[in-house]
Amino acid sequence: MDDLKANKQLVREFIDALSKLDKDRFLSYLTEDVIFETPGQHPAAGIKTKAQIAKEFPAMCEVLPHGIRFKILTMTAEEDRVHVELAGEAKTADGGDYNNRYHYAIIVRDGKISGFRDYLDSDLVMRVLVPTLARYGAVSADRERERAS
Repeated sequence: MDDLKANKQLVREFIDALSKLDKDRFLSYLTEDVIFETPGQHPAAGIKTKAQIAKEFPAMCEVLPHGIRFKILTMTAEEDRVHVELAGEAKTADGGDYNNRYHYAIIVRDGKISGFRDYLDSDLVMRVLVPTLARYGAVSADRERERAS
C-alpha cells in the first residue's frame, strides 16, 4: 500500500475510533507531540495537547453517550496531509440533536496523526455542546493557546 492510501486508511480508522468514542484507540492514532486545534473564538476552540485531549475525552462521552455517526463526504491525500469532509449525526445525553459538518485537516507522520485541525459549525457547538461540556470542565482556559503564536 502506498503512503497516500495508508494515510487515508489511518484517517478512516481514526474517524471510526472517534465515532465510537473509543478513547484508547482514538489516542493511539496520535503522536505524543500532536497539535490538535479547533479554530474559533468559542470556548471549545483552541490548541490542545494529547494529555488535554485525554483529560477532556470522558466529557465528550458523557455529552454524546452513543457516539457520532460519521459519513465521509470527501477525502483527499497529498504528501503528508489528508483532508476529509464529514457529516456527523448524534444525540446528546439530554436527547438533543447534534448534527454537524466537519472538515478535518490532518498531518500524518510515521503512521500517526501529528497535526489535526477541526473546522465545524461553531454556533451549533455553542448551543448544543458547550453548556454540557462546561459542566465537565472540558472547555477550561488552561489550553495552550500560546503554542499557536
